[in-house]
Amino acid sequence: EATQLQNEIILKKLQRANGEGDEVQLLHTSSRAKLFEYVKGSEGSDDEGTWVYRGEGQVKFIRSLEEGYNRGMIRMELTKNCTLEVLMCHEVTHEDAKPMNSNKGKAYTWICKDWAYNTTKKTFAIRFNDSMQALEWKQMFEQSKINNCNVRRGVGVPDAAAVDDVTSTFKSLSTATAASPSK
Repeated sequence: EATQLQNEIILKKLQRANGEGDEVQLLHTSSRAKLFEYVKGSEGSDDEGTWVYRGEGQVKFIRSLEEGYNRGMIRMELTKNCTLEVLMCHEVTHEDAKPMNSNKGKAYTWICKDWAYNTTKKTFAIRFNDSMQALEWKQMFEQSKINNCNVRRGVGVPDAAAVDDVTSTFKSLSTATAASPSK
């Protein structure tokens, strides 16, 4: 019985990591990215803070289809490669992803309330291998922000047909950026 329970937990983790199941819909999966968190120095110290490496994995944009408050909302999630540990998970609503100057368009930073460990405000930075991957992520980030703000206002809460429409929009964005030549 304990083994069966462990197998069910592993299956649920795999389904969540792949954006499968009845209550979610995987809209986009980015290529591999590295996640960093800005950790402030302890109070009373002169240390301003440092960027701490949190892990590497794929960023997924996942739409919630379950009934209730979050129906239609898109969350951004980064799961660690191999272990499926969730490193970052939050809905994109009013955050601004700002490019980091030192990485030539390959990295962005933003502040949000993250659910992966606890719901405190965190400052994240994400870095991709090339600027095209980063630009694709930024487009998905902005599209998710617009969608989520509309859903919170009660505009565009999806029914089954609308979910298919948004999925095709996200897929067309993905294929458009994939088809553009990289340098």
